Amino acid sequence: MQEDPERIQFPLYKNDNDMLTINWATIQKEQELAAGVYKILIRGKTQHYVFKEVDRPLYEPHDTEVLQQEFRNLVLLRNTKGIVQVFAAVISFNPYQTDEGRGLPVLRGFILEYHQHGSLRDILCSKSKMSYPWQRWAVQIAIALDSLHCRKLPHLDLKPANVVISTEWDAVLIDISGLAITQEWLSPEMRDVFAPWEQDVESRIQNDIWAFGKLLSRMADNIAHNEQ
Repeated sequence: MQEDPERIQFPLYKNDNDMLTINWATIQKEQELAAGVYKILIRGKTQHYVFKEVDRPLYEPHDTEVLQQEFRNLVLLRNTKGIVQVFAAVISFNPYQTDEGRGLPVLRGFILEYHQHGSLRDILCSKSKMSYPWQRWAVQIAIALDSLHCRKLPHLDLKPANVVISTEWDAVLIDISGLAITQEWLSPEMRDVFAPWEQDVESRIQNDIWAFGKLLSRMADNIAHNEQ
């Protein structure tokens, strides 16, 4: 007998970053926002949060690596303006555990602040005639992206769906693992690369700059459409 290499892999969790931990059993899922991403309530609290979990539909082992890296980046960027803020790590005992590692907590995912105005993609697709602070959003996205790049952390998946709008109508970057990609939002020179996240840091940063330009173009097109 041997363990299935394609099984869901929950990494052992060592709280060496002074992060609040929440037990998985206290989470109440209310709405699925994307694959493995949920709007939730935590038992005893009335505020909504977002939960990103390891165990997701169509899981692949790479998903665990992506989530772990995003969590590390979020911890590193706590209190950085324009970057979504992590609230807590979600832990439990491994539901699929064998004798190895029995009794040790594993990372089931993490909890993020919830932004009720949705994503920039939602706004661009809505064709709304509302007046939005487009110029301020462009500057805020640029500053948040620069905060990543100053730490040599390319985003690699900058797109409207990965910009959310806060309660104060500010732009906030999400999905900052640097290991996920969307083919449409890769620069031309990156599209034929087998694993863009394995390219050198400067190439990935240049990809972010290209994607930022495309993002600004989409925003400008929306402004022009609403002015017609």
